[in-house]
Amino acid sequence: IVATSYLPVLAAFMAVLATASPRWFGRRVAKRGCLQAALLVALLPQLRPLLPAALPRTSAFAVPSGPAAGALVQALGRELWVAADEMLNVGAWSSTGQALGNIGIALRNGADYMCDGSWEDVQGELETAAASGTYFLPTADFQGLVDLFGYEQPAPSIEWSNARASLLRLAAQFDQRAAQLVDAARPDKKEATNLSVMVICERLRKAATLFEPGKFYMPFDPRDNVARQGRERPRSPDSMPSGSQVPEMYSETKSAEIRRFKEQAWIDEAVATATKLGLGALSTVFSVQEELEMVTDESGKNAVLRRLVRDLHPDQNPGRETEVIPAFQLVQKLRK
Repeated sequence: IVATSYLPVLAAFMAVLATASPRWFGRRVAKRGCLQAALLVALLPQLRPLLPAALPRTSAFAVPSGPAAGALVQALGRELWVAADEMLNVGAWSSTGQALGNIGIALRNGADYMCDGSWEDVQGELETAAASGTYFLPTADFQGLVDLFGYEQPAPSIEWSNARASLLRLAAQFDQRAAQLVDAARPDKKEATNLSVMVICERLRKAATLFEPGKFYMPFDPRDNVARQGRERPRSPDSMPSGSQVPEMYSETKSAEIRRFKEQAWIDEAVATATKLGLGALSTVFSVQEELEMVTDESGKNAVLRRLVRDLHPDQNPGRETEVIPAFQLVQKLRK
C-alpha cells in the first residue's frame, strides 16, 4: 500500500525513459520484470479506493496559504478607495467626465463597504460601477472583481487570479486613455488630471499585488477627513495617507462634487426608468428636474423636495401610480 503512493512518480519516470529510448526501455522491461510495475500503474485508479482513508493525498495544484479573507478584502478596499477618489477628481475636472464620476461613486461606495467589513453589499456596487461607463471602461474588465464577492464567503482563493487580472486590465485602460482625459480637462486642471490618472494606475496595480503569493500588505485607511498624501502629485507605491486633517474648505468642496455626481446619476437612472414606462412618466421626471434647477439656495430646494414628495406620492395620483413612481423615487433620493 505504501509503495503505491510512489507509483505516479514511477509511472512518470518510466514514461520519460520510454520516450527517450524506446529500445533500451523495451529490453529493460523484458529483462527486469518492469512490465508488472507498468501494469500496476495502469491499475492505480482502481486501487486507490481500496487504500486507507488516512493515507495522505497531496495535489500539485494546491493553492498556497495566504491572508485571511477579511484582511484581504479590507486591504483591497483601501486601495480601491484611493483610486475611486481620484476618478471623482478627474471626472469633476473634465468636460466629459460624467461617466467616470459615476464609476468613481459606485467604486468608492464598494470600497467603503470593503473597509467596513460589509462585504455582502460590495458586489452590487461593483456591478453598478461596471455598468456606469461601458464606453469608457468595458464591463468585462470589472468581472474578476465582481466575481470575488459572488460566494457565500468573500474573496475565495479560486478567484484571486481573475481579480488580479481585472485590476491590471483596469490600470491598462487608464494608461491608454490618459491623454484623452487630460485633453478633456479644464485648462487649469490638466496637470492635476495627469497626476491623478497616474495615481489611479498606481493604486490599481498595487492592489493587484495583494493577490500574489507572499505580497500581502495592509495600507492605511484613506477615508473620512484624512489628507491623502501626495495630493496633485504622483504618490510612490509605499506612500500612503497621513493622519493630518484636510482643510475645512477642501472637505466641503469635495463633498459638493460627490453630491453633484450622485444627483446626476439618480436623474439619469430616473430618466432611463421613465423612458421604458412612456411619455407621461418621462414628462414627470423632466418637470421635477426643471423645478429643482430654478431653485438657487439649499433651503428653497429642500422646500420644493418636501412638496414634491407629497404631490408625487402614488397614493395622491390614482390612475397614475406607475407613471409617477420614477419621479417619486428620484425625489426621495434627492431628499436624503
